[in-house]
Amino acid sequence: MDVVHVISSFQLGGAEKVAIDIAKFSKKNNISCSIASVFGRDDAFSESLKSDLNESGITWFELSSKKSVFSFAQASFSLALFIKRNNIRIVHCHSDIPDFIVSLAIRILKILFRFDIKVVRTIHNTELWSKRRFIPKVVESGFVDDHVVLISKAVESSYLELRSRCGYEPSKNRHLIYNGVNFQDDVDFSYLSKVNSLSLLFVGRFVYQKGVDVFIKALKELSCSLDRDSNVNVDFYGSGEDVDIILSAKLKNINLKVFPPDKNIVSKFKAYDFIVMPSRFEGLPLVAIEAASCKIPIIVADSPGLNETIPSNWPLIFDTDNFFQLSNLLKDILDGRFDKSLLGLELFEFSKSKFGVQKMIDSYCSIYESLLE
Repeated sequence: MDVVHVISSFQLGGAEKVAIDIAKFSKKNNISCSIASVFGRDDAFSESLKSDLNESGITWFELSSKKSVFSFAQASFSLALFIKRNNIRIVHCHSDIPDFIVSLAIRILKILFRFDIKVVRTIHNTELWSKRRFIPKVVESGFVDDHVVLISKAVESSYLELRSRCGYEPSKNRHLIYNGVNFQDDVDFSYLSKVNSLSLLFVGRFVYQKGVDVFIKALKELSCSLDRDSNVNVDFYGSGEDVDIILSAKLKNINLKVFPPDKNIVSKFKAYDFIVMPSRFEGLPLVAIEAASCKIPIIVADSPGLNETIPSNWPLIFDTDNFFQLSNLLKDILDGRFDKSLLGLELFEFSKSKFGVQKMIDSYCSIYESLLE
């Protein structure tokens, strides 16, 4: 086995999807990968991901059974033992919790087994241990000039700030690799030309970062200006601690529905006019790129990472946290002030050369190959 990818859990998230895509597509470059999850999960969505990995012939395992205080120690030792027993040559960690586990595991390997392993890190977010002081110093002290992949310019700035805050020099081996999806030129978007109706989609975790509360406030504002003949439908796909904000919302003349995470959600994008992304911060959200690949326009907050997924002068953008601006955009859309087809095509053309999946895979494999020589 060449590479083990370490993720937080088998959950809805861009970091997890990127790790799984790399593991799948790296086979073509004769690089074998496995997936290690720090925390165990047994919900329907996680089971569907595991089933997909089984069908693809990719080894996966969970380093701890449940999320608890003891999970971190258990996961670190389990990862170190797996690496040693299988003679893994590269460990690739995705996001902060996996960074923490890997930083402990490589210390265990050196002290107990005198075993050195190459490390690749992908930084997936712009908020890096912002509420912690001691833990990030422990984590970052374990990494010295390892290969660090930064998925956006905003992420790069956050990484440099983190290293400075912890008192360490940034790695000399930094790479800017954008997340990627598959783009097909023959995508049909004739379904965008609907009359007297509006279908909106939110995809992601229902947490503070994703701005679910901002979206609900904007919808409440919008609902006050709608009449009974309005046909506005809003679907939320995801899960998380802020689900009650959605379920408790009382909206007049807006049909709101909530669905669990769906690993095949992209296949349903064509049923919607716009995808709404009110995130307060992001690394480089895959949903935005996936929407572009389907020629579906996105309504986005002007937040770090997220604003790198749209062309300059994109009209469907609002200030972060400003639900009034978002509400006004939705009103303008209902008034027919935007050509959805042209916007979808513009987003597609902007994204396809920048965020292609093969470009992403080739860049990662190039790093692996240099380390495996």
